[in-house]
Amino acid sequence: MEDLLNSGQRLGPRRRRELGSYYTPAAVVRYIVSRCLTQTPVSRPRILDPACGNGMFLCGAVESLLGGRRLSAEQRLQLVREQIFGVDIDSDAVDQARDRLRELIAPDTAPLQDNCQAVLARNLQVGDALTGLDFAAADGREANSRGIDWRDTFPQVAEERGFDVVLGNPPYRKERDAKDLFDTIAASPLGRRWREPRMDLWYYFMHRGLDLLKPGGLLSFIVGSYWTASTGAQKMIARLRQEATLSEVVLLHDQKVFADVQGRHLIFLAQKGNRPDSCRVVSLPRGGQDNEAAGGGLVALEQLAVGHGFPTTADIYEIPPADLYHGGQLNLARPSGPSASLSECRELGRLFETAQGIAENPPRITKRHCQEFSANWRVGAGVFVLNKREIEELGLNRAEQELLQPYFELADLGRYSISERPSNWILYLTRDTATEIEQFPNVMRHLAQYQAVMDRRRETRLGRNAWWHLHWPRRMRLFTEPAVLCVQMGRAPAFVLAERPAFVGFSTNVVLQKPASPFSLAALTAILNSTFAADWFSQFAKRRGVNLEINLHVLRQFPVPPHDASLDRQLAELVAQRQAERDCESEQSRELERRIDEIVAELYQRASREPRGD
Repeated sequence: MEDLLNSGQRLGPRRRRELGSYYTPAAVVRYIVSRCLTQTPVSRPRILDPACGNGMFLCGAVESLLGGRRLSAEQRLQLVREQIFGVDIDSDAVDQARDRLRELIAPDTAPLQDNCQAVLARNLQVGDALTGLDFAAADGREANSRGIDWRDTFPQVAEERGFDVVLGNPPYRKERDAKDLFDTIAASPLGRRWREPRMDLWYYFMHRGLDLLKPGGLLSFIVGSYWTASTGAQKMIARLRQEATLSEVVLLHDQKVFADVQGRHLIFLAQKGNRPDSCRVVSLPRGGQDNEAAGGGLVALEQLAVGHGFPTTADIYEIPPADLYHGGQLNLARPSGPSASLSECRELGRLFETAQGIAENPPRITKRHCQEFSANWRVGAGVFVLNKREIEELGLNRAEQELLQPYFELADLGRYSISERPSNWILYLTRDTATEIEQFPNVMRHLAQYQAVMDRRRETRLGRNAWWHLHWPRRMRLFTEPAVLCVQMGRAPAFVLAERPAFVGFSTNVVLQKPASPFSLAALTAILNSTFAADWFSQFAKRRGVNLEINLHVLRQFPVPPHDASLDRQLAELVAQRQAERDCESEQSRELERRIDEIVAELYQRASREPRGD
């Protein structure tokens, strides 16, 4: 991969997709170009696409700058010479970009061809945009630096302190799929400063873009929308907050932007320099059969790009800077619910003990296990998680039966509800409960048939666990003491108070009382199931399709209001009554939840006006 970065190989469409590069729809190009050129205060802006591919954005910029004017070929060439710049690692794509720009400049003017070719060769470079040195590295420049040396390559831009506009569609790639590439970047000055776990390749293009912009310059990309709530984007989000002003975000939701790419996308526009301006969010209509008729998605972008304005079906709102960033994440939800600036609240993670459930690895045999190990196992057969019939077939003795603990599946848990009996049982085998597997002959015989699966696990390979142990068993008290349980993924937040032992898997969060915390777990259950909390999680949790992901990172940041002993007791009583109601749609259930919402709302109203009392 390092040779690819340094040499500028010719890449076919399949290879570009492997590197995370996808060509951009014309509507997206026209919208980004038009927004950048109407927002920049510079009359002759210098424009860079740092991953220019076949030149869609650069050609779009030239057409927009021409604005229908009938300029001579010499004037068009001068415009490109002074204002249009691009870089890409794919030499074939750069050749295509040069050819397309050549057609825009002087398609039929033979005397200009040599000059045109020289300008395009100088302004559109083959190379790696990330691993070289930026404009700021003026002194003590490292010898043999990899990639584009921006000062040497574009000296006229360096003299002007940077580009006025950086735009494009940077390549998307996760580190797990491109370790060599990420290692190469990590060894560069850019990587040493900005690398973080679980990041995406395009984050580096954001950092590089900010490095190359002059103060007041504009940066606009189309990217996946998951990063706004990603722990792997915290450095990037922090830098945006500190060094730039996010002025506009267009949410494309489930609109199909790229043919071979799943997921949601957004377009953002940021200006280098920190100003107290609000961010305008444009939430375009979601996809579906009637999307085109409603003026949604790419159709709406096309209308916007040609100056027809936003469709009436778009949801447009402003988010002030104080509410835009929270807990290392970017909040783009309409500010109709709780404020992110409840200064008298405390984060849940400071008041309560939190953890994920057990990582059994594996709970059961899957089809993939059978294929990978060429084994004649029954798909769905219990390994660590067993049903009643499977337990009976094992013929466990009394000592072995003591290893069994009540295991609650996701389907056993809901909002204010937990099954009266567990669906299954888990063999809770840890370094404390099963030092030697020979002590439990029936369990050993059962697990031995799947030992090849357990031997492959990381904790087993590193010698931290024996092959018969659960991969990550967590501390046993997490599941034996009273706890608030939360299913991580669902259409809406769902919390339940478990007052008896309940062992759960890693897709469930567990919240325990801390000795010094004044709150009861019952009151916390009420707060987390309230309308206030639903609004908060809608703003700050990650969206995955129709589901909301309340991971441990987000849960720990939830703002808990100041404690009130009297209201705590009232909430605890209401939760006991609500969890006793089996019908969540009954009139009694709705009335209990209405009363809970009233008390929770009162707690947060106090939080916005009273000093912290606990």
